[in-house]
Amino acid sequence: MLQELVTIVNVIVHYITFEIAMLGVRGLQVNDPTEQYSLDSTPGQFSGLRLSSTEYVDFKWIDPPVDIGFDPAAEYVAAIAVHGK
Repeated sequence: MLQELVTIVNVIVHYITFEIAMLGVRGLQVNDPTEQYSLDSTPGQFSGLRLSSTEYVDFKWIDPPVDIGFDPAAEYVAAIAVHGK
């Protein structure tokens, strides 16, 4: 049962990450705080920075060595320290 839940979560993370990556092909405005992007998989509007950050964290889960061209590594390490992983 637990393994099935982990599999479901992994599929969802992969789908959201792919969807963000497809938006990123056209470019995400990471310096504009306007929530101008939407995802089919997740309700709401999102800023480019939030989507890029989400993609970064998702790839750290899916495939840590992948370079997504956006590196908030210091911020990621600080967030992990604050939230205890």
